Amino acid sequence: MHLPCIPYFGHGNKNGGLRSTIVGGIALTIAIITSSTYVPLGKELSGAVTPLTLVLISEVFILFFTMMSFGIVSLGKEIADVRKKEVLPIVAFGLFGLISNILFFTGMQMTTAVNAELFTRSRVLFGVVLSALFFKETFNRLQISGCGVLLGGIALITFQGFTHAFELNAGDGIVILSVLSLSIGTICIKKSLHRIHPELILSCRAAMTIVAFFLFSQFTDHTIIHEIRDFPLELLWTLLAFGFFSRFLYVLSFYEAVERISVSKVYVISTLNIIGTILVAHYYLHEALAWYHLAGALLIIIGTIMMQLTHLHCKEKHRKCSWKIHYRHHL
Repeated sequence: MHLPCIPYFGHGNKNGGLRSTIVGGIALTIAIITSSTYVPLGKELSGAVTPLTLVLISEVFILFFTMMSFGIVSLGKEIADVRKKEVLPIVAFGLFGLISNILFFTGMQMTTAVNAELFTRSRVLFGVVLSALFFKETFNRLQISGCGVLLGGIALITFQGFTHAFELNAGDGIVILSVLSLSIGTICIKKSLHRIHPELILSCRAAMTIVAFFLFSQFTDHTIIHEIRDFPLELLWTLLAFGFFSRFLYVLSFYEAVERISVSKVYVISTLNIIGTILVAHYYLHEALAWYHLAGALLIIIGTIMMQLTHLHCKEKHRKCSWKIHYRHHL
């Protein structure tokens, strides 16, 4: 995917070569750093605007990036090319994605940014289980082992290092429900990933969010005008940073990385954003950071990689589309 309007990325060969690899490595580094700000900045903004408004802001930036990079004309051609049998899966993905986003930002109001980030990693677990249920995909030993490691990391955090009884607050539960909703949406679109551009799917989800926002606005007295008027000025820079760094720059650099570097390498290395998010939440939001957060994060990273290694035999093109969609948590 060439981005001629952004000179930084240059005009080199994206399929190989030292220059392409270096640019891809820089893009991936930027993606990891910027994605680490998504949850902490979203957490700070969640108390100032409603979850639906925060989703709207998030999706508008995604739609803007998609139109800028993919092109409005190309997007129109892709929409015209959609088959009738693919309309329902796309709509289902958009609907479940919208529900997931609203649940996620709602849950963040009631939990810490650290917990929100770590519990969203259960999406890999949901993905494997749902694939087995709906597509009869079988588990192998590596996936089962990865599942156990990932669950161990989540349990370590939930039980606070196994020093406390089971305690899952409402915010954590809502975040997990948001991940389940996203996973169901991804399953709905999974069979069409090889033919439909992920940019089209994400654009449709963003368009559905915008429509839903203005529909819901008709049934509430608290409109976007009220939210803009009541928005704290001290959070203006946070809002701009969320839009530019956490959304626009992250998506831009992530897409550039997967175009220049093997998708499997991007996936493995990008799991480091878990650590980045924890550090940003600790130093920026001053959230408590215990040893079990770091240990749990390490187990989740290892388990996630183990569960995805079995997919590395898939075609590069299919993996690229799949992971562009799979990365909703930051897309």
